Amino acid sequence: MNILQIVSSLEEISGPANSLYLVATGLAQLGHKVICVHYVGRQGPLVQRLEQQGIKVINLNPQLQGSSKINHLKMLFKLIEIVWKHKIEVIHAHNWDADCYAFLTAFFKKLRVVVTLHSRSYFQWVNSHKLKYERLFFGKATYFVCVSEVMANEFKQITKVPKTKVKVVYNSPLSIFFNSSDPESIKKIRREFNVDDSEFLLGSVGNFTEFKGIIYLLEALAELKNNRCKLLLVGADVANLKPEFDKFLKEKTISDQVIFAGFRQDIPDILDAIDLFVFPSTEEADPIALSEAMARAKPVIATKIGGIPEKVIDGKIGILIDPANSAQIKTAIEYCLNNKDKAIAMGQAAKQVMVDKFSFNAMIKNYEEVYKR
Repeated sequence: MNILQIVSSLEEISGPANSLYLVATGLAQLGHKVICVHYVGRQGPLVQRLEQQGIKVINLNPQLQGSSKINHLKMLFKLIEIVWKHKIEVIHAHNWDADCYAFLTAFFKKLRVVVTLHSRSYFQWVNSHKLKYERLFFGKATYFVCVSEVMANEFKQITKVPKTKVKVVYNSPLSIFFNSSDPESIKKIRREFNVDDSEFLLGSVGNFTEFKGIIYLLEALAELKNNRCKLLLVGADVANLKPEFDKFLKEKTISDQVIFAGFRQDIPDILDAIDLFVFPSTEEADPIALSEAMARAKPVIATKIGGIPEKVIDGKIGILIDPANSAQIKTAIEYCLNNKDKAIAMGQAAKQVMVDKFSFNAMIKNYEEVYKR
């Protein structure tokens, strides 16, 4: 099949951008012709990764001309031209407002339109453009894909989309995350960050915007009062909140226990080096970073929001906590510190769940089925 993947921005490794990268990569490996399109911001690391795999990436707005109506029309006509030139059969949009370009393109050429919803913000977007969606766009949609059952159920309730057009496809990390760990890489990472074997290393990965809840994790670490416990934070956006974090760490005198690693390419090795993955977000659907940690056999502490409880079985493969609750994070960390064998067993169980139910190959095959119907 000839498939076009579209997302607003590939400048940062956000949920929708990362999902596009994963799906495009998997489809290309199966022999499909895949073209990726974006139109906001500059090119980020995902563009380079896609192009290294021979996947064509097109920026509809290379001059960064803003959001005038004329520019929107120019981008739309450029997208239509791409669809015709490359004989696109399926256009797959990731979140809003990429879906609008996909739906409008379908008025000019008959093709299947698939939209993946990556967060509850999509519901707000649809509600604020209710007339346009109900009168024009819903009829052009082949499928709306939700990344969790809870999101799919809510979407069915708040829209007039036929239930048969709503599918669930869970996010999954690349196959490399399911590989066995390398002891030498573990030693290398821990040496790099000056963490010795006797120290318990917590970790969290993601773009650390405010809703990621990192402040609650820092509060938990401060209350833990265990100087043999360190925290490694890996994420491209941490600089935006770092002054606030630094002030807090200085006040609590735990600056030497927290490591800000910034953006990293070696996430599988990073995950191997940590003892416990903590994901304190206050708003999520099906976070890829959490699935990556589970696939890497890490015990996880995560908030019981969105689709997270659909993957994390409390007490068996991880510990679920309420959002914005540093006391519960502290208690969960203490449990893993005091029951390291059980924590390791939870990590192994987490990997098995990912292998059995949420593998990368399963995700790509599910999307293939959605495209063909």
